[in-house]
Amino acid sequence: MHDVDVFAQERGLTDHVPMLRKGALVAQDPSNYENITGPEQLSDEEKTVLAEEVTHKWRLPLKLYLTIAICSLGAAVQGWDQTGANGASIFFPKVYGIDGDSAHDTLLVGLVNAGPYIGSAQVFPFHLR
Repeated sequence: MHDVDVFAQERGLTDHVPMLRKGALVAQDPSNYENITGPEQLSDEEKTVLAEEVTHKWRLPLKLYLTIAICSLGAAVQGWDQTGANGASIFFPKVYGIDGDSAHDTLLVGLVNAGPYIGSAQVFPFHLR
């Protein structure tokens, strides 16, 4: 419990020490959480929630599933974009006359390839609203 108190103090979480202590005891022996006694004893609601973590591990909020699906679709689209850019890199430098060995041509080709990533990463100091 001393480590929990030090952790809470270092991170400004002293208001949450009772819950952190409960969490530390559960983490030490996850299958024995029902037998914790003393001031760190879990409430019936907390025991139910922990039991459901095992018995209903796929019972998650719909918003989480939607987030996972949308991120997966985004990753697929990003992969298609990267594939297209890689294939186009074979031809577009010659078409636009930037296929030389100069630093200028190399920079332009790199900038064209990085355009979609720069645009989606919001690396600029302003936000479009």
